[in-house]
Amino acid sequence: TQLDRHNEKWVRVCKMITKAKAKEAKTPESKVREEFAVLKQLDHPHVLRIFEDFEDEDNFYLVMEQCRGGDLAEYVKHLEPMDARSYEFWVAKVMQHTLSAIAYCHSKAVIHKDLKPENVMLSTTKDTPVQDMHVVVVDFGLAEVFPSPTDRSDIVSGTPPYMAPEVWQGNFSKSCDVWSVGCMLFFLLSGRLPFVAATLKEFPKAVQMEPDWAAMGGATPEAQQMCRQMLQKLEHQRPTAQACLKD
Repeated sequence: TQLDRHNEKWVRVCKMITKAKAKEAKTPESKVREEFAVLKQLDHPHVLRIFEDFEDEDNFYLVMEQCRGGDLAEYVKHLEPMDARSYEFWVAKVMQHTLSAIAYCHSKAVIHKDLKPENVMLSTTKDTPVQDMHVVVVDFGLAEVFPSPTDRSDIVSGTPPYMAPEVWQGNFSKSCDVWSVGCMLFFLLSGRLPFVAATLKEFPKAVQMEPDWAAMGGATPEAQQMCRQMLQKLEHQRPTAQACLKD
């Protein structure tokens, strides 16, 4: 990854992905190009902005905005101590930006399918006031484009602790993203994941269990209720990303 600084105000990052590494990860070059195509069609303040992509014989290149604050998983580890009210305000800001990005993606018939703290990044640094912080959603490597609102997918993929029950069953739609954000919300409010399993095979059963809701005891009733709604087992009972924003 390299920085390109035309002036102090506009900084771009050029990310290089070697084709050999993609092959090693069993990712077809066509899949990499598909992700780039998806990213370029999305234009939203909370979706990582891609300005240009190109390739040569050995590498792919992406020119994108800089995320100076790192990913959410790392950011949380180094958060300055704050009182419960301030922390929940911070969490609410993260959720607002993330859900705004997902609602936009869904309006463009794009499902992310791999939402987790590692795929939410901060373009602002940790010393930025909460009201000015800026979050962007990244990594659309597993994303799917659904031409019709009624379309469903059967491609089981994602990060196990964040995958919805219907994803494990191989019959899902955009509501799976809301579930994943709900898992993130639970993690941010409790410090633990809502669903854990010793092996990959045990996850489909684990997500059918109830999380330890008491772990969120320090959160406000409103935040707890939002999380419960997002983690409804039946997808038709979950709110849309847009509806979550209104709450």
